[in-house]
Amino acid sequence: MSVSGKAIYDFFISQGYNHAYPRGHVICFQGDKFNQVFMVMSGIVKFYDIDGAGSERTISFFAHPDVFPVIWLLSEPPPGQLYYYEAVADTTCLIAPASEARAFIASNPGALLMILDSLTQTYINLIGRVQNLERSHLGEKLAFVLYWLAQRIGTIDGQVARIDAIITQEDIARLAGVTRESMSLAINKMGSDVLWREKHSTYINLSKLSLNSMPTIYPRDLGS
Repeated sequence: MSVSGKAIYDFFISQGYNHAYPRGHVICFQGDKFNQVFMVMSGIVKFYDIDGAGSERTISFFAHPDVFPVIWLLSEPPPGQLYYYEAVADTTCLIAPASEARAFIASNPGALLMILDSLTQTYINLIGRVQNLERSHLGEKLAFVLYWLAQRIGTIDGQVARIDAIITQEDIARLAGVTRESMSLAINKMGSDVLWREKHSTYINLSKLSLNSMPTIYPRDLGS
């Protein structure tokens, strides 16, 4: 952890408030009043939107040491949460008042610079995701999403990434912008030695992914 990262961590510790959320618990509902900021200490949080037809759209995931929601960085954040935030594994978060968190960042140039760096990484990752959504080959879409998930929330040991949550085919399809049925066929075609699940974890074999012309991916951005 960098010096600036430790400063942010120490700030959240100083607030003296942490909370545990069981798997499946919705931490924040879309439209809820925005007044708190969360730092993930363990577990994984998914954030998503639900459209007018009632369909869920997975946007991204958070893991330690991510801080959410991103709107906490705005000088004039909206009054309510923009998305749903759900624990997809047993999760523990440190919680701080949003006003205190913004005041801390404003007074800490090192932490502010670190967040600027993370925002830049997020921007580059978003460009990569847009490029991937424009691809016509489903196998390339799948390879990108799996690699992105491994880097974003996985623990990599050699060529295998372990994600301590069940990432469903529906989640992967939503991230790739395709139907679950199409993604299921692509996953089956890729083979069971590429993506598999054991107990409450998801595993990805990175050596089996075709990463030719893969867009640049930074492991730790702001979750977007």
